[in-house]
Amino acid sequence: TEQKRRGNIRQSFDRLTTIVPGTEGRGRSEMIVLSKTDEHIKEELLRRKALIEKLEARG
Repeated sequence: TEQKRRGNIRQSFDRLTTIVPGTEGRGRSEMIVLSKTDEHIKEELLRRKALIEKLEARG
């Protein structure tokens, strides 16, 4: 049902706020959660790339 679908979406946003820095305690703004999630993913990808390059440089 529609209520169940909305509840699942809300639970997913709530889970994101426990994982993504800067989203906890920000209320229930989905735009803030999505924006901060986007930033976090981009930062983590850059961090991962830097680690891979560092490991490859070591040989």
